[in-house]
Amino acid sequence: MTTNDNRHHAKSGISRRRVLVGTAWATPAVMIGAAAPQAAASGGSASPLAGATITQVASNGTHDALRVTVALPQGASLTNVSVVVLWVPDGNKPHVKIPAWNSPEKSSGNDTFTRASVGAGDTFDIEFFKAADNSQYTVTISGTTQGGASASRSFTGTLL
Repeated sequence: MTTNDNRHHAKSGISRRRVLVGTAWATPAVMIGAAAPQAAASGGSASPLAGATITQVASNGTHDALRVTVALPQGASLTNVSVVVLWVPDGNKPHVKIPAWNSPEKSSGNDTFTRASVGAGDTFDIEFFKAADNSQYTVTISGTTQGGASASRSFTGTLL
């Protein structure tokens, strides 16, 4: 190669060698960057409520029931538990309650129930009386883990 050729490459931009060196240095950064959002989203460990489920077990026009199954890791429990139920009351004397918790009936449409603790495998029903047909609900379960961390999980659906 002549001196003029070298000047031409220097003026025209990046050489093949620089591209290869840059690629070699950038590859680990791209791989680390791709992994970071997933780790950040998970918060380092899965929520103890990740396995909790809600299924609709009854619906007859005036009465709807949701069954909540708390699936905590073996031996785990949550304390200072609250269940917040957002729903649309309709008709005469609408209310929601959690019978297994001996909870009073509530009817505001933004109702909170509390319990000292729940353990792995606990189930309870949330019963709605006279909720608006085809209305949306949101149920949020939250509590404190044995290590003192907060845990929360929300569910949404439609009451038939």
